[in-house]
Amino acid sequence: MQPLQNIFPLLQQPKKVVVTMHQKPDGDAMGSALALYHFLVKLGHSCVVISPTNWADFLDWMPGCDQVIDYEAKGNRADAFIDEAEFR
Repeated sequence: MQPLQNIFPLLQQPKKVVVTMHQKPDGDAMGSALALYHFLVKLGHSCVVISPTNWADFLDWMPGCDQVIDYEAKGNRADAFIDEAEFR
């Protein structure tokens, strides 16, 4: 793990970023991933969130949840984003 002051300069120029989480994400995992997604988008980055598996329907209310890619269901699509990403 690196201090934030080492990472933040890397985000000054727009990048292609992939954010992931653990399998069968709970509210903490989905919420954290989506918060980071929204933060990065506000900074001008192209960002996608990929979950290794599906998640409980009760998490679908979270803003941006409809943009999350389920790797098990859409692995080829997810792989394309992963291959293009500058930060994973």
